[in-house]
Amino acid sequence: MTEKFVVTGMTCAACAAHVEKAAGAVDGVNSAAVNLMLGTLVCSYDRDKASPQAIIAAVEAAGYGAAPADDAKRDIRREQDAAAKAMGRRLLWSAVCLVPLFYLSMGHMLGLPVPAFMHRQPLLAAAVQLALCLPILLLNRAYFTVGFSRLFKGSPNMDSLVALGAAAGLTYSLIEMGLLCAGQLAGMPDLYFESAGMILTLVTVGKYLEERSKGKTTGAITALLALAPETAVVRRNGTEVTVAADQIRAGETVIIRQGGRIPVDGTVTKGSGAVDESALTGESMPVEKTPGSSAVSATVLTSGYLELTADRVGADTTLSQIVQLMEQAASSKAPISRLADKISAVFVPVVISIAVLAAVLWATVGGMGIRFCLSIGIAVLVISCPCALGLATPVAITVATGKAAERGILIKSAASLELLGRVDTVVLDKTGTVTAGTPQVTDVLCVPGVTEEELLCAAASLEKPSGHPLADAIVQEAARRSIPLCAVSDFNAVPGGGVQAVLDGKTLYAGNDRYMTLIGAGTAALRAAAEALAAAGKTPLYFAEEQQLLGVVAVADVVKPDSAAAIAALRAKNITCLAAALYRSQPLSAAASSCPGGICVVIGSEGRGLSAQLLAQCDGQIIIPMQPGAESLNAAVAAAVVMWEIARTGM
Repeated sequence: MTEKFVVTGMTCAACAAHVEKAAGAVDGVNSAAVNLMLGTLVCSYDRDKASPQAIIAAVEAAGYGAAPADDAKRDIRREQDAAAKAMGRRLLWSAVCLVPLFYLSMGHMLGLPVPAFMHRQPLLAAAVQLALCLPILLLNRAYFTVGFSRLFKGSPNMDSLVALGAAAGLTYSLIEMGLLCAGQLAGMPDLYFESAGMILTLVTVGKYLEERSKGKTTGAITALLALAPETAVVRRNGTEVTVAADQIRAGETVIIRQGGRIPVDGTVTKGSGAVDESALTGESMPVEKTPGSSAVSATVLTSGYLELTADRVGADTTLSQIVQLMEQAASSKAPISRLADKISAVFVPVVISIAVLAAVLWATVGGMGIRFCLSIGIAVLVISCPCALGLATPVAITVATGKAAERGILIKSAASLELLGRVDTVVLDKTGTVTAGTPQVTDVLCVPGVTEEELLCAAASLEKPSGHPLADAIVQEAARRSIPLCAVSDFNAVPGGGVQAVLDGKTLYAGNDRYMTLIGAGTAALRAAAEALAAAGKTPLYFAEEQQLLGVVAVADVVKPDSAAAIAALRAKNITCLAAALYRSQPLSAAASSCPGGICVVIGSEGRGLSAQLLAQCDGQIIIPMQPGAESLNAAVAAAVVMWEIARTGM
């Protein structure tokens, strides 16, 4: 059995390792994995030998808090935002106290003017430094409480190193200050108040950057979770009732109306409509759903009405599985981070041993006194405090991921970031990466006697009430050309066909060739041109007034203006570029014309749906059959995926 727990009190990778070790030591636990970023522990255990209570007890015995994830209702993003703000306040006030402390104690070494009492009144100078250091110690007392607690339990972590180094400098300074008060010292003694404050403040910088990095990473997970509706309408005992989405049971009938989000994975049993699946597939074109079609959670019904049977609910839905994959990616470590963790595991005992050895050698070999030898040992502890170890990794990761995010690039794991420097092949998703990701009008074809302005006015006026992405593209094109729209009445959408409405007493129609034939409007005049547009990967829409064809407006997801330059920049670094698209949404013939290629990889049921003629357009091809039952994604995705190499001469 597998169960998730929420763990509190973890501050670093060493904490995560201790929690995993404590949970894994429980009899009957087969595996234990901690996600430090999300503060969770996932255990797989034998129900006959172990229990959630035993696992929680083991974690608590190790010095951490734990509770079943189902009992701990959490808003992860809110928790992380609050933690980042609290850490930011700690850092701000620590810096406010550190700057004058550092200036007074170290300014003379930099040739800066310092108050005269720093040289003439040693006791006052020491008291001022202590007064400035105390707020930093109080603000960052968590390092001492957590660090020494872990140290005494035999499981030191990064906080233990910080606490040890800061405490050593503080203790020595207090001893020197006491001797100064007792009159046993003359002149200004060596004090380390600024070292203790600097250690705590620098490590807090790293902690703050880590908290911000967590918020950015889990923000993507939060955005995904937001795709799922909180409530849904189901039919129970013949009555429609609204229930929480997590209370839907497998086999129930779920009712989706226009504009609603689909809460579960299921099969359409009644109704029809267009579903926007771009959140999961990236494809901007809606997919028509009819009885027997599969529907996926987190997609949007843009038009129509659907009733579907819930096949997979809760954690089994496609959206939940994607979130789980992202959580696993978020908890991954870069190889360099794993090396730092290994160093941290032995760093404390090694540093303590070196400090003791240095003091002993100066006493036995150098013949120095106790105070000098003690200062040597404390200097080793202070200098060895792992500010760089705790700061360098989060700074590097935060800067890299931040710069990538500014350019719309999401780094899913630390390992991916580290390996990015050795990439030699890039696979670019077509929709939204190479292309704009939203439909745009590309061609306007009119019958004789009709101008483009007249056609777009009629088309946009008719499509404006639709809300369909293709309709929105036409409305936006009319707005771009400053073409005024007219009010229509009696608007009606025909699922799978088109739309119609009345304008100035005449009925306007929009739809595909089949719908035009159904209403009696001839399309022969523009059929050849429309078929050529379709072969180029565009969607031709016919428009007619009464039974007279007005023209064709073609809509497509166009290539971004800067895509060619971006691909050229990658090629300049000797990186091979591949583009990927769903075959059903982007015909291979269109791919060959817009992105002429060399290598084609087809994934599907023995290439089903791809003719030999289309496959022959690629210089090389690899067909990978899908195993029965392995098509867990939606049918359009599993049918076929085509990749072609983008020509080195351009787009």
